[in-house]
This record gives sequence, C-alpha cells and structure tokens, in this order.
Amino acid sequence: MKRFLTVLMAAILVAMTAVNINVPEAAAAPTATECQELLSFHPFLKDDPYFMEACSSSETENTIKTQCQEDISYDPSLKEEPYFLEECGLYINTAVQIVDIELVNYCTDELEHYPETKEDPYFKKECSDALKSADACREYLFNGSKSILEQLDPKVAPYQFDNYCYVLDNFGILKPDLSSNVEPKSSVASTPTKSVSSAPLNFTREQGETCPAGKTLATVSEARANKSEICNNVLQTWDIARLAGGAAMDGRGYGCEIRDQDKRGMGNAVCK
Repeated sequence: MKRFLTVLMAAILVAMTAVNINVPEAAAAPTATECQELLSFHPFLKDDPYFMEACSSSETENTIKTQCQEDISYDPSLKEEPYFLEECGLYINTAVQIVDIELVNYCTDELEHYPETKEDPYFKKECSDALKSADACREYLFNGSKSILEQLDPKVAPYQFDNYCYVLDNFGILKPDLSSNVEPKSSVASTPTKSVSSAPLNFTREQGETCPAGKTLATVSEARANKSEICNNVLQTWDIARLAGGAAMDGRGYGCEIRDQDKRGMGNAVCK
C-alpha cells in the first residue's frame, strides 16, 4: 500500500511539472512610451479591450498622466488641440478656471488690438486659460448661458464665477463677442421698444419684499447688468434684498452675490 501511494505521488508530481513546463511566460506589458506611440498612430486601439488592458497598468498609466500634465503645464494651449485631447483628455483638466484678472486684461487687450497674435504660439501658451475664462464669462453674462456653470472647475463655486465675471465686466475687460447674437440685437434700427429699454433705470431700496405703487422689483438680469451701482449706491452693507422671480441680492458686506432663488425672508427689496 505504501509503495502504491509513493508511486501515485510521484506520478502527480511529474504531471504537475509537465503542466508548469507547458505554461508560457507572460509577455511583458508595453511601456508607456510604446502605448502612447501606438495610440498616436492608431487611435482606434483605445476601443480594443485587450490593448487597453495591456496599457492600463498603474505604472504605465501614471507615466502617461505625468507626461500629459507636464506638457499642459508647459503649453496650456494644448487643451484646444484635438490630437492632444485624443491622447491626454482623461488626464488633464479642461474645465473653466478663474484666472488672474490682470492676465485676462492683458490677453483680451492684445487680441482686440492685434488679432493676428492669436496664431502666435507664445501668446497661445500664455493666454489660453485667460481667454477661455473671458469667453465663458461673455457667454454667461451677455448670452445668459447657464450651461457654462457645468463646465467650471470643481474647485470653483458658481457664486465665485459669477462675482469673477462681474469684476471683469465692471473693469471694462469684457466686451460682447461680435460673433454672438448680442451685437445684432443692439444694432437694430431705433424703435420705441429700444428707446424704452435703453433709458437709465432708477433703482431704489424699499422696505419689505414688495415695491410701492408705480414701481416693480428689479429682475436678475437688470441687477447683474447694474451690479456695481446697486451694490454700492442702493443697498446697505449688510442688506439681503428681494429681486423679481424669487431671486435675491446681497449687499457688499456679503460680496454683492446674486442668487436666482432664495426662499429666506427679506427685509427689503430692490425696486425700479
């Protein structure tokens, strides 16, 4: 019996050895450089699960991510290049940022006076994010595009972007995009409607949440268009005032913030 068991164990060991001998060694995973080169020449490979599995090791992915981030830090304008986004879109932040106001002022001024500079690689490198933020603010302020808020960097709160855009506008940095529908509307031949809408509004601060006879609540768009005047000359420092449609505006003590909806009770209102 012992001899039988010994022979059986020996046979099992031989079989296991044979199996191990027949198992091929796993091929080495492609390097990050190899993955990038293959993707650049054959973009369709990103849809190949076998290729993506081979290139998705943490080491390879981190190498690609690091390279993409280094490239974008050296030249932010790469965010606008389709070929770069094809390769690095997963690893870079293409969201709208809040950019230094002086830089935005410089970039927009240069582009206004020297349109050809937009093709200058050095200008694109320096001004890419600044011009993108200015364009986003134009869409937000002049066209009323709320979808811009969905494109913000997660670190930027909507109210911060709102205030940032109005600072740019109050400093005269923003100008309506001539390709938008803002300019054609303002260039229509003079009509009674235009005459009424272009008349200066006289804003007042009233007690309570309603306006006296002959006056109406200021709208959100009117409050935004006249934010500096209302905040500094109409509201008191710590006011929270009602606007039309359930909106509200804060005094300068709270940063002159405008909210589309505010269910809190208001002590006063902005009327016109």
